[in-house]
Amino acid sequence: MSLSLEAVRAFTGNAAAADLTSAVGEPSEFLALVESGVGKESAALLEKDASMLRALLNMGVRRSSTQEEVVSKIRTDATVQATMHKLAAHLNAHTFLKGERVSAVDVAVAVGLLNLFALVFPGSAVPAEFASVARWFATTTAHPAVQSFLAARRLLTGGQVRDTAHVGVAEPRAGHTPQHSPRVPPVPSLLARFLTAQVRVGGQVDLRPDARRVAALADSSIARNADHKKAASQRDAEKASREGAAAAPAAAGAGKEAAAPAAATSGHAAAGAGGVAASASQPEANKTLPELPSEERIALTHAKLGELGITHATVRHAAAKTVEDMMAAIGSLPGTKCKNLFIKAKKEKGPGDSRMWLVVAAHDSDTNLTKLAVKLGYGKIVLRFGDAESLREHLGVVQGHVSPFCLANDTALQVNVALDARLLAPGAGPLHFHPQTNEASTAIEAADLQKFIAATGHSVTVVDFSA
Repeated sequence: MSLSLEAVRAFTGNAAAADLTSAVGEPSEFLALVESGVGKESAALLEKDASMLRALLNMGVRRSSTQEEVVSKIRTDATVQATMHKLAAHLNAHTFLKGERVSAVDVAVAVGLLNLFALVFPGSAVPAEFASVARWFATTTAHPAVQSFLAARRLLTGGQVRDTAHVGVAEPRAGHTPQHSPRVPPVPSLLARFLTAQVRVGGQVDLRPDARRVAALADSSIARNADHKKAASQRDAEKASREGAAAAPAAAGAGKEAAAPAAATSGHAAAGAGGVAASASQPEANKTLPELPSEERIALTHAKLGELGITHATVRHAAAKTVEDMMAAIGSLPGTKCKNLFIKAKKEKGPGDSRMWLVVAAHDSDTNLTKLAVKLGYGKIVLRFGDAESLREHLGVVQGHVSPFCLANDTALQVNVALDARLLAPGAGPLHFHPQTNEASTAIEAADLQKFIAATGHSVTVVDFSA
């Protein structure tokens, strides 16, 4: 049995009706839209993704890349456009599809095309030319009988209506006097179930979590509880004693292996560059930052640059997963295109060494890890690319999206920074980096790069890769 037929049966109380026409009581040209109002390909796509779209709306997610991709395909479907224009042509001159009150025909079409109206053309996303359709749909689905039917099947989206006591008719169009004087609740009451960012029961508004605010709250909570740790047990005390005894010989012998170039000083410290203090731990938000849409990650980068008064220019392009992809996308732009490597030493070169490095170099510099180990003071200790978990935890990105801008996410100052001397040489021009997404590149001057890194609390080790 179709959803439309069930809804009409509930609306009319005619449980014996075998099809829509008999349930409605008479033929109607609009009933055909229930079966053919959406093209086959779009209908299949909508059916497949309806649960996902409804869940995202209910969680307060709006205009994510996933939603936009599905919705844009369906909106441009020729059959969908024909359906919307057919309804608009009638509803621009009439209040309902039949008569002056919600009828069985209205219920059949509104419920039959529920996903189209509620998920593809929700509220403020409706073009002005289809405003009459949005008004009709909101009014029809606000009818108490339809409300009960949709609620029983968990098909309401975006919150509950505050007042449905007198919803059954729509506000009359200009210049038209209906036979019955309708009592119309405020528009927000009619639309709150389907519109984005509308007021809900109790004055609540849908909002997507702000990753930066969540991170700040987490850090604040850690700081408040710093002095409330339980006393160390005897077992903990014995363990600390053993570790201290083992560390003493290692510290004494560290000098020989660490006797490397002076440039190998570490950027990791309790208090970083510019007096920026290291947080007790990395922000929890780092783990979810890679899931944010590209535009939100770009916005976070731009916000940090703006705070520091750094001039920048960003271009969008196809995802550049490799240096070759990057050069194909922005190779013609002036300045130096850069590559960024997240590497990790196999073991510490001395006490307190985090072993993690962000290496920022010109795209064609020789960043051989064996040679780099010597330049960074590790001698024969092996350097290798860092694991995905550490990359996400400390820099808040995944492979292919790394750049110096990610250092803003390393509030615990665990990642050391190695900078290619070529980037600081006269004539290097603007330096190009991903703004935490490989779907764009942001250019800044070398002096501003150093300013940005210092503002995050990191110091820099300058490396000559040509030597």
